[in-house]
Amino acid sequence: MKILILKYSEEVSLWEMVSRELLERIKDYLSEMFKDKITRPDLAYEIVDRPVPYLRGVEWHVNTDLDEGIGVHGLSDGRIEVSSHALGEHYGEALEIVTADLYRRRLEKAKSEEEKERIRKEREREIEEVLDDLINKRWEKYLKDERLRRRYGTFIDLYWGEEVARRIREKYGMDIEFIVGPVGRTCYTSVFDPKGMSEDQIFEEIVKRVKMVYDAYNSWYDLGERKKFEEEFKEKWGLRKKRRRRKKS
Repeated sequence: MKILILKYSEEVSLWEMVSRELLERIKDYLSEMFKDKITRPDLAYEIVDRPVPYLRGVEWHVNTDLDEGIGVHGLSDGRIEVSSHALGEHYGEALEIVTADLYRRRLEKAKSEEEKERIRKEREREIEEVLDDLINKRWEKYLKDERLRRRYGTFIDLYWGEEVARRIREKYGMDIEFIVGPVGRTCYTSVFDPKGMSEDQIFEEIVKRVKMVYDAYNSWYDLGERKKFEEEFKEKWGLRKKRRRRKKS
């Protein structure tokens, strides 16, 4: 079987054919790493040696349907990506809800079907804008909008994701990014260029980044550290709820 993998020309980002052994080593390593969590055959790691429609820009990947799994992807530009599976919830959907109440009230007051349709289209445009802001990490403006601050829990999750990435970069001395994807799904990812490396060197680099990305994934769910961050975040942004003073009898 032919496998698209790893080496590419300097002139064009073109994958060349090499042995299957490296992909098998990656698969075996990940399978061993998660052996206690792979409890069913359908969760086993598999090699996909061709592009698939739901992974844009990916030429091959070694992956699993395991929720906690780490995937390794060969990108069409010649680099290799190690990424966690999705974290938390779909934040695109969460932020769509942010504006729902505002538009609901406008729809209730609309006097014609034409006006309702215009309001619906306005909301669709705003949802696209919100998701674009989400992906490009323009989050601050929503925290400054008094109407939306009540949804601050979503933003705490996002800023916590960035903080974890910062801590992990400092710990390992390698690049790692907290990514918000096209549908608002979040994950950690680390990418490197394998040009000029031997297959042993590539495998060793993948192993290092797998460990780092999995550390980030687990740190995201560290409730104790997240709670500390949340308290500091609320203090910084003035998000603490004000207590109502009791009236003197």
